[in-house]
Amino acid sequence: MENRRFRLFNNWRLKLASLAIAAALWLMVNNYHDPLTTRQYTDIPLRVVHAETLAENGQTYMIDEEAETIPSVRLTAKRSVVDTLSSDNIIATADLNNISPDGKVPVTYSVNRYSDSVDEIRGSVSYVDVTIEDIQSATFMLETDTVGTVGDGYVLSTITLEQNQIRVTGPESIVQQITRAAVVLDLNGASGTISTNLDIRLYDEDGDEIPLSSHLTANIDRVLVRAEVLPTKAVRVTASIKGQPASGYRVGTDITIEPGTVTISGRRAVLDAVTELAIPEEMLNVSGLKTNLSRTVNVQEILPEGAALVDPEHEGTVRVTVEIVKAPSLEESAEKSEEE
Repeated sequence: MENRRFRLFNNWRLKLASLAIAAALWLMVNNYHDPLTTRQYTDIPLRVVHAETLAENGQTYMIDEEAETIPSVRLTAKRSVVDTLSSDNIIATADLNNISPDGKVPVTYSVNRYSDSVDEIRGSVSYVDVTIEDIQSATFMLETDTVGTVGDGYVLSTITLEQNQIRVTGPESIVQQITRAAVVLDLNGASGTISTNLDIRLYDEDGDEIPLSSHLTANIDRVLVRAEVLPTKAVRVTASIKGQPASGYRVGTDITIEPGTVTISGRRAVLDAVTELAIPEEMLNVSGLKTNLSRTVNVQEILPEGAALVDPEHEGTVRVTVEIVKAPSLEESAEKSEEE
């Protein structure tokens, strides 16, 4: 028994060397089949954390848009690990708690799986520049800009927005640039009611658009817009006269109305019922007159319900002139009769 124990430890140096060589061969074979591999991943979004710390103090941060994406990240690991990873597994983080006095925040890199198996990970960006600003909110009335023209024989009647305000929140320097908020409605060829959801656009004083972004937020970014496009119709304006001129005078044959035709809009049933716009006699009383009667009449006062004036040529008024002439004497009437 004792001899066997001695034989076990015989040539122990040789046996230990054999074990080391076997282990090295195993590692060599294993690395040959699953070697360390370096792969590059591109366009990794930058994740900013601990922004809530700033928000608690009424502040927010800004990073250049170009810095919000890391161009490339190189990762080294076993090939079996690398082959299972994609850009979605690469995480680039900027922790605002680590911001330096000059506004630089280091960027750290990690993976969301097999993190213990990664030998090295390094990005093309080591830090990002961050600007800290006070948060500001402002409310703007929503306006509607139109492009294009409605179809022939139609006119834009009304535009209504489901909401007429937008509240914008973001860095003070950006919010202060905003002067108006609007939607853009395309009317090209429209011939009926339009109902559509439109994106809200923000503009500065030069008319340049300020886009909503990760830095600038709003309570709404789209709004339902309804536009009523109605048919039009040209109608003749007529007049009735009340009363008698002064003794020895009469109404002449010349009654002028300028303009004599106006264009109105309304629903089709309303327009079909309108054949003319008649100025009532109460507006044209010639009683006791010796000279011409001239009146400015606002035709909007005589429009039927549901109709609207759309002529751009005037401000809803027409000029009516009733000619008052001397009545012929009995002798003049007799002479005229004889001549006839």
